[in-house]
Amino acid sequence: PDQTAKVMNIKRLHGFGALVAVSGLNGDEKIVVEGKQNLRPGAKLRIAEPAVADNGKSHKKGKAE
Repeated sequence: PDQTAKVMNIKRLHGFGALVAVSGLNGDEKIVVEGKQNLRPGAKLRIAEPAVADNGKSHKKGKAE
């Protein structure tokens, strides 16, 4: 709740592509996936929104010349 890093022992149960199932968490924790090499227990974290791929659907519409 105070956005600080904490070491947790978890176990990977199953992975499928970018998704993974783990045990050892309560369910309300967030897992650091980028920049973890710089983490220290008790460090303050900034939670970023996940990047979402638009699959090329964000084309600008305009007049043809």
